[in-house]
Amino acid sequence: MTKHLTFLLFFLALTACKKEPKQSISLCASQYNEVIDLYVKFCTTDKGKRAIIYRSESNQPFEIIKEINPTNIKNDSLFVIDTTLKFSGNYAYKVSYGGVVSDAIAVNFDKDAKSIYIPTTVKDTLTIKADYNCSTYNFQLYNRWGELIINKQYLTGNLAFDISKYPNDTYVYRLILGKREIRNTVAFTH
Repeated sequence: MTKHLTFLLFFLALTACKKEPKQSISLCASQYNEVIDLYVKFCTTDKGKRAIIYRSESNQPFEIIKEINPTNIKNDSLFVIDTTLKFSGNYAYKVSYGGVVSDAIAVNFDKDAKSIYIPTTVKDTLTIKADYNCSTYNFQLYNRWGELIINKQYLTGNLAFDISKYPNDTYVYRLILGKREIRNTVAFTH
């Protein structure tokens, strides 16, 4: 009898539980030169009238820095640039949407730091220094005639390219990072 009663209680507990979809917001923040990029991924059925981005400066209470209309959220994702930072220091961000709030994420912001650095003159190795957490980047290098000589996609972190086989000249690079496209020149001087 006890065995049947235990099974019955276990069965009732299982069938009484409703499977609710997981409600969450994923947030990634990374410095890009003098701004902070925020990548937000929504996994929620609890849709609100707007998404709200909050920021805390130096462990102060969170304040609203941006409200996003739901029509601007595409494929449950959002990309926001915080251009309002005035000084280097520690910041924290979080996002709410409907009844769901993300975990806070910390960023140590340095106004003088460069997230991606490519020198303007190189000898035998072209080194890209990339300290950007939230997205991969693509790198393309063109010679003076517009011919593509290096094409690398979905890159992360620092990279080095041996360019010793290319003649001394000025080359144009194109770097695509998230929704940004950066074009500039680099001189090869062996």
